[in-house]
Amino acid sequence: MASKSERNLNRREIIKAIAHTYLKLEGEATAKEIALFINKNNLLHGSISTSYISNILGRATFKCYPKRFKSDNGVWRLNV
Repeated sequence: MASKSERNLNRREIIKAIAHTYLKLEGEATAKEIALFINKNNLLHGSISTSYISNILGRATFKCYPKRFKSDNGVWRLNV
């Protein structure tokens, strides 16, 4: 059985993968649009907030190089 921290880490990785795929298809989106997409299609158990999406994408840009996601005034896009 996975610990709570492992489950949270897995959940964050799934959200980053969903956001990556969504941004690859759409080009750019706000955290609200990504959260709405996840919640509307029931991709994860429970609802996901806009601030949680922003937090996850912001952390993904902080430690990785080159940065995976880029935000300009709240609009997220892939950094390719």
